[in-house]
Amino acid sequence: MYQNGKNISFTDRSNSSVDMFLRDIRKSEPLSSAEEYELWRLMRQGSQRARSKFIYANLRYVVTIAKKYLASGAALDDLIMSGSLGITRAADMFDASHGFRFISFATWYIDCEVRKAAYDHIKHNNTT
Repeated sequence: MYQNGKNISFTDRSNSSVDMFLRDIRKSEPLSSAEEYELWRLMRQGSQRARSKFIYANLRYVVTIAKKYLASGAALDDLIMSGSLGITRAADMFDASHGFRFISFATWYIDCEVRKAAYDHIKHNNTT
C-alpha cells in the first residue's frame, strides 16, 4: 500500500485512527439481500439506527475504492472520509424496491467522491 508516496504494508503502520477504523469495519458482516431490504425499509420509516447499520455494513467497499487512489499521494484517511460521504449520499438516495443491491448503486457515488479528493490533492500539490 502507498501512503504519502511511500510503499508501506499494513503491518508497518502505527496504531492510527485509520488502523482502528479498519479493525472496526472488519468486524461487520455483509448484509444478505433480505437484511438489506429490511434495513432499507426501516430507513424509509425514519430509523437512524437502521441507516447507520446499513452504511456501516458497506464501509469495507469504501476502503477498497479508496486504496485504488493512493497513488495520488492523498492520505488514506482523507480518501476514506470522502468515500464515506459518497456512501452516505447513496444510502439516502437508494431505492431497494427496484430490485438491485445497494453496493451496485453506491459504487458510482463512492468513486466520484474519492476521485474528487484524489484530484484535489494532486491539484493542490501541483500549485504549491
